[in-house]
Amino acid sequence: MNQKVIVELQGHQYILGEGEEIDVDHLSTAEGKTFTTSNILALVNDKKVELGQPYLAKVKAELKVIKHFLGPKTSEFHFKAKSHYRRHRGFRRSLSRVRLEKIILGTPKTAPQKAKPAKVKTQKK
Repeated sequence: MNQKVIVELQGHQYILGEGEEIDVDHLSTAEGKTFTTSNILALVNDKKVELGQPYLAKVKAELKVIKHFLGPKTSEFHFKAKSHYRRHRGFRRSLSRVRLEKIILGTPKTAPQKAKPAKVKTQKK
């Protein structure tokens, strides 16, 4: 059974299947650690699609941080003619590589209902 999920991480949406890896903005989770997210927007089975409003209540994803690294360098150069003005600036984005370990399907958890206090009859005097 080939399952894929649309996961929302840090405001971005990613389509992932089990075992797939993606590069996302830097996460505070340490390398090698796993974390669970319930921000699942959609679940796609072979021919069935489940959409959340906005999230699916019964589906979670377990993700593992593989490594933290710096992305490719982007370079910015400012130049003004005839005035000898030149400025060069570079930037490398901090990224994390994440693997989807497993998709956890379950029943939605409902909040436990509080027992209602018994009504006490009071008599007027």
